[in-house]
Amino acid sequence: MASKRVMSLVFAIAVFVMAGTANVMATFSPAPGYTATELYSSAGTYTTIGGLDIDAGKLYFGQYTDIKSLDLSDNSTQTVGTVPANAGNCLVARNSGTTYTSYGTSYSFPYPYKMGYIDANGDYVNQLDEDGIYDCAVNSSGECYIVANPDALGSKIFKYNWSDGSTTEIADIGGYSGGVAFDSLDNLYYAEQTNGEILMFTAGEVAAGGLTVDDGIPVLDITAGYIGFDADDNFYATTDWGATLARYNLDSQSKVEDIAYGGIGQFIVDGDNIYAIDTDWYAYANTIQQIKPTSLTLAVRNIEKAIASKMEAREAIGTALAKERAAREALNTLLQSSELGDLEPADIYKAKRKIRLAMMRERIAKYTLSRSVHNLEYSLAILTGLEGWSGGEGNEGVDNSYELKSADINCDGVIDSMDFAILARHWLETYEIEE
Repeated sequence: MASKRVMSLVFAIAVFVMAGTANVMATFSPAPGYTATELYSSAGTYTTIGGLDIDAGKLYFGQYTDIKSLDLSDNSTQTVGTVPANAGNCLVARNSGTTYTSYGTSYSFPYPYKMGYIDANGDYVNQLDEDGIYDCAVNSSGECYIVANPDALGSKIFKYNWSDGSTTEIADIGGYSGGVAFDSLDNLYYAEQTNGEILMFTAGEVAAGGLTVDDGIPVLDITAGYIGFDADDNFYATTDWGATLARYNLDSQSKVEDIAYGGIGQFIVDGDNIYAIDTDWYAYANTIQQIKPTSLTLAVRNIEKAIASKMEAREAIGTALAKERAAREALNTLLQSSELGDLEPADIYKAKRKIRLAMMRERIAKYTLSRSVHNLEYSLAILTGLEGWSGGEGNEGVDNSYELKSADINCDGVIDSMDFAILARHWLETYEIEE
């Protein structure tokens, strides 16, 4: 489930006035490499859409007093329940087939909210009264965490009990509220607003609670609104009052690519699709957009994933080789010592030979991975129009930085005909080629 945040229509207009027209009034458009399809619009109803979740092929969202579902197979909608007249829907979340929602009850300070669920009759059942409920995220165990601002004295993160609406304070952040999301390891990320950074709290810290803003680890220097992850733990965020939705690399702490522009609010990443609520102030309406990478973008992304996976495999082989070399050296030391015990020198030599054979196989695997990475990099250069790429075409011009390090198949420190004879034998056996 993606992070969720909402502004009521009146409050959003105030924000629009303060922020200026440059960002907030931008017309929605996908970034290069992406396409977008409008799935739903509130145009003509003078109501806003708030809250967004996905469950069993349906999107769930709030539109004033209606909580609706949108079937992604045919774009049909139906009302699953209603809430009282309100000051804007805040979030919609699904848990075990039940729809939960939160909405504002007043446009006045300290902006009180209610949170509860839709029962089997489609009626709203209240569970919680709290000020400034702003966002929520659910971890892999199905536990819900909400961001709220009690008495408008500073943002806090609470664990929300689905069954009775009781809450447990997890973190006292302070300042204005921001988006919240979990990665696949259940580390919690929060879009801190005062210093403009993404903070991470480990799963263990979240479970223990008692956190403050100082316990968060800064992982990205941006002032974000809504945040979320995909299944591969790529990080997404809206910035500049929703003017840009982009993907980021948290390891390098940098932006990877823009995905869409406009007045983007809550969003959900589901496979290759991103579903987002956009505000079009010219039309005075919200839309739900489906954003997808083009076939070329998808191909490039999958090649990048393949290269990263193969490079990780190469590193793992390198680690194994280092340990095996250490084991071989230990056996050499053992042969020269008087610590053989019940072992015969011949046994030690047999063990060394087995280790050597294992190392040869791993060297061959590393060599093959290097070839594969080279070809993928060349494909990537073709697709992205990378000029000046010196890798060469086909199997030519292989990068010495990784190719030659893998070519010493028999681990004797010399790259010679013996190495390639072993490699040729391996290929003959692997592909059952007759000599």
